[in-house]
Amino acid sequence: AVLEVPIVEMTRGGVIEGIIKDATSNVAIAGADVMIVPSERAWQVFMSGSPRAVADHEGRYELVGVARGS
Repeated sequence: AVLEVPIVEMTRGGVIEGIIKDATSNVAIAGADVMIVPSERAWQVFMSGSPRAVADHEGRYELVGVARGS
């Protein structure tokens, strides 16, 4: 018997990180929900599994697993 093993290629994707602040006061926005929203299909973002992050108390966030071209 021959055992066939499928080859699976997994990519980690990119990382986008930053600090989110209020444009007027320049104060960090703790707890902000940060996500990638494709402009051509914005309504699909909640069903797409798009990377999401919640900003910490300093407004820092990190989106992990961002697909190329997103």
